[in-house]
Amino acid sequence: IRHGYTFSFITNSALFPRISSLFSRGTRKKALNRVCLSLDGATEKIHDFNRGAGSYRQVMEAIAQYHALCLPMALQMSVGTFNRHEIEAMALLSNQLHATDLYYAHIMPTRKNMEKGLLLSPEESLRAEDEVKRLQEAMKIPIFLSVGNHNPSPFYQCVALTMQRLNIDYLGRLTLCCQVSNYQGCKTKDGIPDVIADLHTTSLA
Repeated sequence: IRHGYTFSFITNSALFPRISSLFSRGTRKKALNRVCLSLDGATEKIHDFNRGAGSYRQVMEAIAQYHALCLPMALQMSVGTFNRHEIEAMALLSNQLHATDLYYAHIMPTRKNMEKGLLLSPEESLRAEDEVKRLQEAMKIPIFLSVGNHNPSPFYQCVALTMQRLNIDYLGRLTLCCQVSNYQGCKTKDGIPDVIADLHTTSLA
């Protein structure tokens, strides 16, 4: 923050009561671009199917608190077979909740997600992205396709590889990728998480 960096973070809101005071005032609040909450369904039943019972209400409580603290709040929906039909409903809900932005990502192809049959086929993924693009034109709320969506360019590089954005995990470690580095406990062959540096011991410079 002292060097002029801004930041944002994505959360399932489980720890919000413990961390809200860190961003409610002072320089951290000024440097905060937004808090992005994971919300995988416009309805409680659909969101809790993937995130666990009670998590939908947890997110809604966090949204109310973010508004009370005047913190910018965005939403991200990870799209899979279980919630594909709620893409438009999510856009309408996000607008009602006064989110600053709405992001659509694809469910990551981890073993757990594949075994549960949560991944869309490549063809259905493209159809889902087309629906999001139509919503971008129809809705007032800014809507974006998140990292992991299809890009036809053979030379495409994401914001992490172009060094436009850096990803730091919840332990303060710089990672290469915001999507799959140490995803759900994934480790490299030598047993070490995919981490570039621990910023507690190594300067960002």
